[in-house]
Amino acid sequence: MQPEVIHSDGVFCLAYWHNAVIVDVRGDVDLAHMQRLGRAYQALLEKYPAGIVCCAFLRADVPVSSSDARAESARFMRELGDSLLRVAMVSEHRGVLVQVITTVIRGINVVARNPKLVLLQSAQEAARSIAPLLQSKTGERETSETLIAAIERIRSGYDGSSARVR
Repeated sequence: MQPEVIHSDGVFCLAYWHNAVIVDVRGDVDLAHMQRLGRAYQALLEKYPAGIVCCAFLRADVPVSSSDARAESARFMRELGDSLLRVAMVSEHRGVLVQVITTVIRGINVVARNPKLVLLQSAQEAARSIAPLLQSKTGERETSETLIAAIERIRSGYDGSSARVR
């Protein structure tokens, strides 16, 4: 199965792959973009009522989201509850900003009362984290390697300059 891009603009690219949302973040995620992400989670959950996962990548120059956007993230994660099986986040930041992002993620987990948001070091770690939770409509078992290939297709095709919305 090929990943399906459902939204792409200067801030992020969202794609579906089985029950996974793949997010490549290139810009400042404001409240409107966080709401768009929440709607993407809800729409995918309608197709996969047993649960969804997310693999998100924060590029190195992405600032920490606003407090409104973080609150929205916590709100929809809390609302999704056990239907959100895991969110594996990979930050390409280095140095002190990684600690800031780690603190933000801990805060979202506390507020959402849903400690399924994890910060990992690489796409490979993220893929290994969510691969056991992937669901295919065909019943086919996906591996972390096939997930990595899907992630690479999304990330290599996203330049952040063009808008594409489904």
